[in-house]
Amino acid sequence: MSHPAEVSGTSLWDCGWYRFARHLRSPNFGPRPAGAAVDLIVVHSISLPPGQYGGDGVQRLFTNRLDWEAHPYFQSLRGATVSAHFYVRRHGELWQFVGCDDRAWHAGASHYRGRGNCNDDSIGVEFEGLEGGEFEAAQYETAVHLCAALAQRYPITHVAGHEHIAPGRKGDPGAGFEWGRLRRALAWPSQCFSGRCVAKKTHGSLSGGVFSASIGAGAADPRERQVRMRPGKAKATARPMPACGAAARPRVLRAQARGRCIRAGRVRSTAARWRDGPLSDLVAVRATHYR
Repeated sequence: MSHPAEVSGTSLWDCGWYRFARHLRSPNFGPRPAGAAVDLIVVHSISLPPGQYGGDGVQRLFTNRLDWEAHPYFQSLRGATVSAHFYVRRHGELWQFVGCDDRAWHAGASHYRGRGNCNDDSIGVEFEGLEGGEFEAAQYETAVHLCAALAQRYPITHVAGHEHIAPGRKGDPGAGFEWGRLRRALAWPSQCFSGRCVAKKTHGSLSGGVFSASIGAGAADPRERQVRMRPGKAKATARPMPACGAAARPRVLRAQARGRCIRAGRVRSTAARWRDGPLSDLVAVRATHYR
């Protein structure tokens, strides 16, 4: 079989069904509202039972064939009629349950980019995994190809987690999901991703480096700033990079270098010194070292 990158956009899809996925049709879907613009990809995480991988519990849940008596946890799902468009297994295998032209039942009560009922105009992608846990390289690789293929067929402009479209109600995929990794692999602009999608901290070196941080006041409203460490000095300046979307409010950053906390500060639209700020306002920082 050809690699997805080698196949033209027209042959990747058959009425909303992706060529490079295993198809198992779910009865849990419906039509999208007339005129719905499918512009959002929603990332979820799931494993049944939680933390156990490799079984067929998810496939059974999405096709209403789950044995509620097979595990105590399944009692909490009894009677649920849910689905997602796609399911990415730990080893990268991709399943599809609902055609993307149709409305899967994955988001529930939700609101994002000024619109409610995200099921109406989104694609749901479930990663096999545990909320807050880490995911496999093969899953990210599959997701990159899938997102690129979706963007060829639909006007995708947003990617967010279930936690971002239903905050307080849902927490998946959680802190272990590497949003920066997905964004860099896709080479999509930062404004496509929720401003709350942050990557892990990376320890830098006081010998000098360039720190990139995602700064955002809310969903789909991030800016990026480039912060250059001055060699031998525990201070930094903030150099504004091109803004994305509406002007984002200043946020407080905190970086770490060799286990020591660099003085944190508020990033302004012009170069600014760092000053003390709360660790609770931490956003993603990654470092590239100079030698």
